[in-house]
Amino acid sequence: MTTALQKLSPQQRRVLFFVVMAVTVVVVLAISWLVLVALVRSSPRLVPIALTEGWQVREYVQLNDVDAYPATLAIAPDGTLYSGSYVTGALWAIAPDGTQRELPDTRAQIGSVTAITVAPDGRLFVLDRLSPFQALGMKIWLLEGNTLTLFADYSGSRQETLLLPDDLAVDSAGNVYVSDRGRDFVWRIDPDGGGGTVWWRNPPIANVQNYAPTGLAYDPARHALFISDSALDILYQVDIGEDGSAANTRVLYTRQMSDEPIAIGFDGLSVLGDTLYVAGLNNGRVGAFDLNTSRMTYLAGNFRGAVDVSAAQDGRVFVANWDQRSLLPVPVLLFEVTIEPHLPFSLDVLTRAD
Repeated sequence: MTTALQKLSPQQRRVLFFVVMAVTVVVVLAISWLVLVALVRSSPRLVPIALTEGWQVREYVQLNDVDAYPATLAIAPDGTLYSGSYVTGALWAIAPDGTQRELPDTRAQIGSVTAITVAPDGRLFVLDRLSPFQALGMKIWLLEGNTLTLFADYSGSRQETLLLPDDLAVDSAGNVYVSDRGRDFVWRIDPDGGGGTVWWRNPPIANVQNYAPTGLAYDPARHALFISDSALDILYQVDIGEDGSAANTRVLYTRQMSDEPIAIGFDGLSVLGDTLYVAGLNNGRVGAFDLNTSRMTYLAGNFRGAVDVSAAQDGRVFVANWDQRSLLPVPVLLFEVTIEPHLPFSLDVLTRAD
């Protein structure tokens, strides 16, 4: 080998050197890529933990479908917990004893479940994004028993009205509100499903161009709408005036108020009494914001994508985990890698410790 190298000209030796170096770099990069991919794909299934004394968290129910991706949930007055699939459109009803059933024909009619809300009168509304990766348009369904009725249709020629609709809320007069992260406004629909207008936009903040209204929750006691801002990590309270307009907007909380080190990604909201519960999608936590003291307390963390919360009258707080990183490929060294979700998908529940 040495003799053969000595017979090469200086130019040939330089070429050989660079070829060997290039092959070495490629091999090292390939090995590194394979190791990183293995690490990403083999990450353990996160188990939520309580962060505040006096609270505990556990898995409430496992969803059967491998493509469940529960992006929302809502607790009905009779104690039935509803959730739905962002990918298939299937709706599930979980009885108080934990029995799970899929509502008939829902995956055939609904394209993508993005939000579920229970109106003050007990009716159940479902926000349908038409398909999992559809940005424009939506449908809103009214669920009564096992029957779906189309309440509002923003597909077809009307789909340009909305871009990235995210959450739903219904006030005591029956008006339906839809947050839109693409258009940066809250849309309002009349109680009969007709009409439609921009109800709220441009909050009283400095960098108003970067906000993103996301989670919604209606508080009948205050006759106000709570809005989460997933881009700026802000919680707003918007009072509903006597004429139904957005009468007053208050900034209740910002991430800077508690020096949070990372983006929270405020998402789904639920109000119970003087407490506003909020899901933090980015930091994997569920917080309780005291509307009297303006104090935020994180009750639990380590969720696999805490995207929505729903507080029951008995004090339990349900959480949807949808492991959303599995929906899109993850970049690894300039390549995109598909990651399987951490099965099974589940809905969790926070309760007061005995």
